[in-house]
This record gives sequence, structure tokens and C-alpha cells, in this order.
Amino acid sequence: MIIIAVDNLPCRMHLNYLYKIEGKGLLIDCGVSKNMCHVFKMDRNSFCLYCMKEMYETETGEGVSCSKQAEIEIYIRPSVCYINSICASLVMLIITDSLNNYYVYNGTEGIFLSKMRIEKDVFCILCSKNFIY
Repeated sequence: MIIIAVDNLPCRMHLNYLYKIEGKGLLIDCGVSKNMCHVFKMDRNSFCLYCMKEMYETETGEGVSCSKQAEIEIYIRPSVCYINSICASLVMLIITDSLNNYYVYNGTEGIFLSKMRIEKDVFCILCSKNFIY
């Protein structure tokens, strides 16, 4: 079993790709942002991140260069420790859940937990039968 908790989408997609090609056992991916978290599990026969790429927003815009003269203030709201605890608990729960493979927790306006099963996309570039490993 591999558990990953990376903080950016390109790294997450790359690890997903490597796992689909060479992985064995389960891959558990978890992530936290502000008062929300997600956890999903997959094996080589289940969906992958490329199956659900529409759910992820990619960052666009110009990055900040260290050579810029203007001062820039960026306000980043950190994730609080209890969200990390909730995420870790969901990791433990999803391992034994035989029905669902994707959990989403949203604590922004109350407590909301959604459990669902995501199926493979038959046209996925990574999961389709046309992909050669």
C-alpha cells in the first residue's frame, strides 16, 4: 500500500501515472485545502486521476519572479490541524470500504462528508485498453 499526500496537481498526476504502470496493492491519495479534504483509493483495475481530470482545476496565471521590484502580498489561509486529523481518519476508513473509493469532506459551512464510487472512464488515456505500458 502506498499513501501519498502531495500539495500540487502535477506531482499527484505523475505519481498516479507511475502507480498505474508499475504499482501493486492500493494507492491512497489524500489532500487538504483550507477546511476541506479528499481521500481516494485505487488499484491497477480501478479509476485513475486521468479518468476524473475534469474535477481538478489547473493553476493559471503568471508566477511571481524574484526579480520583480514591486512588493506583493499573498494571503494564504493555512489548513488547520483538525482537518489533517479528519483526513488521516478518512484514510483509515477508506482502506476497508468495499463500496466507495472516493471521500470528500467539507467543513467550510458545517460538516459535510460525501462517499462515492468513481468508475473508470472508458476513454481514459491511461486506463483504456489501448494504452501500452
